[in-house]
Amino acid sequence: MDKTPKEMAKDLERQGKKVIQLIIKQKWFDQILSGEKTQEFREIKPFTEKKLVQIDKDGYAVNDEHDNAIPIHYDAILFFVGYNRERDSALIEVKGEHTEIFVDENGEIIQFELEDGGWWVAEQVVYDLGKVLCKSVIKK
Repeated sequence: MDKTPKEMAKDLERQGKKVIQLIIKQKWFDQILSGEKTQEFREIKPFTEKKLVQIDKDGYAVNDEHDNAIPIHYDAILFFVGYNRERDSALIEVKGEHTEIFVDENGEIIQFELEDGGWWVAEQVVYDLGKVLCKSVIKK
């Protein structure tokens, strides 16, 4: 019996590999499987920061020499389409990752003021996708 993407992800984790689980829309899922979509983008928000970027001992994002947050390295992404129990899924290799800071039409960094008076820089993680390691497509 073939393994499901979730089972294969668990096997990778047992080998010391890192796998992130992400929910995706059917349109983007289909484009990833076809090879048309080669990158996945995730906006870094206060509630997703610890899942997406490296955090220091004080709870702040670790930045590189260009002041971009350093993403957590994942070896694969386990994609699920939507939240239903019966859904398409796939385990996709990650070839690399980096972050990008959002800027406005004038080239100014987009920032948001937080409730505590601090500032949040609008930024996203970009995952470079590799081969499809395993997939499960529900017949409709």
